[in-house]
Amino acid sequence: MHEELFIRNFGPLKDIRLSEIRPVMVFVGTTGSGKSLLLKVLTMVRHIAKKSIIREALKSSGIKRSPFRLRLDTYLQFSNFEALLRPDSEIRYRLEWGNGQGCMVSITQKKGLVVDEPKRRKAVGPFLKLAFIGDLRNLVASWTQKSSLAQQARTLDNHFAETLALWEEARDNLKPEGAELGFLKATITREKKNGDRPKVYLNSPDGRRTPLERSASGQKSSVSLALIVSYLMKSYDFSAAIKRSYLEMLLAGLMEQEGGADLPTRQPIQRFPSYFLGIMVEEPELSLDPETQIRLADEVMRCFDYQRRELSVPLTTSILFTTHSPYWIVALNTILQERSCASLIWSRLGGYLITSEGTLQDLRDEEAQLLATPNMDATTLLLDERYNRALMKEARQ
Repeated sequence: MHEELFIRNFGPLKDIRLSEIRPVMVFVGTTGSGKSLLLKVLTMVRHIAKKSIIREALKSSGIKRSPFRLRLDTYLQFSNFEALLRPDSEIRYRLEWGNGQGCMVSITQKKGLVVDEPKRRKAVGPFLKLAFIGDLRNLVASWTQKSSLAQQARTLDNHFAETLALWEEARDNLKPEGAELGFLKATITREKKNGDRPKVYLNSPDGRRTPLERSASGQKSSVSLALIVSYLMKSYDFSAAIKRSYLEMLLAGLMEQEGGADLPTRQPIQRFPSYFLGIMVEEPELSLDPETQIRLADEVMRCFDYQRRELSVPLTTSILFTTHSPYWIVALNTILQERSCASLIWSRLGGYLITSEGTLQDLRDEEAQLLATPNMDATTLLLDERYNRALMKEARQ
């Protein structure tokens, strides 16, 4: 698997060039620099690539006409990107897999959405499962007690609605005995009574049992993150997801095309040669003290190292973070040095600072094999300078 992303003049992102998206990456920058925007753009183009690959798989299975259309306006509206696409904007994404095959996505205001042009590649690629875990995840525990969840959630934020759906899947996948949360030194359990919606409880070693929606903000955000990541990496049912995707595409084709889509009759549904799990996380450190941030990083990366031996095809996993916390970067550096996570080796770890000019500054120190922590270093230096000026002013007085 190889991914490239180029973004020009899209919101605060002026010239973003990612020639390689590594399996574990961190993006830092000031508030409003475009960290979350970058992740959302990547989510969008990955999703377009996913639909394109599924379309090729359907064609290989006997569907002669394309059963659905890829509409740029739909993707822009979903992500609230309509106002960001200008005449000088450009987004290019390339996904490549084995034997030189791949999928290319290009977005401009003039040409709209172009997929796999100018040279179309027919080979079926990996099945992509994409998960965006946003910064509103501390709301999911209380939101799941409401009715008409999906519709209500989308009125708040489409990406939150996706996070909510992932949370419900992960919650329902909990075993009767619950799960250990080592980073909080607690356990989590699920209960359902008299047809009510399932309720999740946080159980402390001292015997306290607190509904998750009434727990501390940092507990709510970190529990939902840890549970979703663990579910996706250890238990996610790719076969069922593929069947759902095929059904959704076929139904979309029946609704969009006059006369309906050509359904396969004799050929079996095309199998995907591999799976790709792409997880994107906004600010994993939300409302957590530094020590708990580090323990959460340990927990997440242990999940990343989990081997899905029951899968019939290879699985590639990518997890990308935006963060304001230098502790998160230091934690990844430490895990790398400890080699406690076999999947986190230096060649698989990347990081960038999004500058005030809307460009990228590489955080990889090849000699030390560490990611730099510019937000920690710069802020510490600024405070030192202010403190020294205050001392000098006091001395003069």
